[in-house]
Amino acid sequence: MPRCIHRVTVKAPLETVWALLLDKMEHPQRYIESVMDYSILERGDGWMLREMELPGEFRLRERISVDEATRTLTFTLVEHPSFAGTVRNHVRGLEGRDDAVELEFDMDWRERPGAPAPAEDPVEMIRSAVAHLRDIAEELCRAT
Repeated sequence: MPRCIHRVTVKAPLETVWALLLDKMEHPQRYIESVMDYSILERGDGWMLREMELPGEFRLRERISVDEATRTLTFTLVEHPSFAGTVRNHVRGLEGRDDAVELEFDMDWRERPGAPAPAEDPVEMIRSAVAHLRDIAEELCRAT
């Protein structure tokens, strides 16, 4: 599977979008509709190990690293039946604007040889997740 980078402009302040990314790390079911269950298995300084259950009794484990300085979350697959690799969620301000940011999800997954096909298209899952987070951030800003 080729690397997929998806970017959108979000009409919300940097701190709002960053807070939502951190919340997504802690509560993935709020942002990814297909999450049936999840648990946080371990925590350390600037990282956590999370397990999620998706449709079809599909489970994945990922180590999530937080880089506050660059406003980046890195999700590294630890256990996944079909793929190995990372997804980076990054938010950055737009020059001269306080009311909008660029949100980028960068997925670099490699298929495992002979692995079963996933129930969901990972690229579509990433695009959907970016759009959903954008919609939540913009709705929060309209409500205030």
